[in-house]
Amino acid sequence: MAKLTPAQISKVSQWVADGSTLSVIQGRLSSELGISMTFLDVRFPGR
Repeated sequence: MAKLTPAQISKVSQWVADGSTLSVIQGRLSSELGISMTFLDVRFPGR
């Protein structure tokens, strides 16, 4: 699983606050940040 920088975590936190679904977040991680994560990586980031 990819490690996110503090700036990336802040961006993802904003997406969550805006109401984005997990699938939308997964897509934006790929398209905007160039990070490929599985659904489970996005769902359970601390595992």
